[in-house]
Amino acid sequence: MNILTNHLVLAAGNGVFSGKVGNQDFWTGSPLGQVLAALLGVLGILVVVFALIRVVKHIAGGKMGEAFKTVIGAVVLATFLFQPSLVNQVIGAGGTIVQKVIQTVSDIGNTGSSTTTTPGA
Repeated sequence: MNILTNHLVLAAGNGVFSGKVGNQDFWTGSPLGQVLAALLGVLGILVVVFALIRVVKHIAGGKMGEAFKTVIGAVVLATFLFQPSLVNQVIGAGGTIVQKVIQTVSDIGNTGSSTTTTPGA
């Protein structure tokens, strides 16, 4: 048990489990991130092959709408699988939008609650 603990501490100290290593992000800077990115790439290839088979099947069956939906879904899913760092950017952008909406609502609430009096009234 002590040997396992020492190896985990050593791995964490070398940046295996950390999100950032120097100026690089998790997907390119850490060994664990590189392995996960490679596995996601393989999964992306499988998704594309499976989607192509389904598209051909839908077109042969005369269901163009289903084929189109399959293509769009496969493109979106494969994009995130081939570029996993894009997920971080999308989450960051979503968080920024939510933060700005909350700030705007807060600003509107603060300006509406203050009462102004006119001089001489």
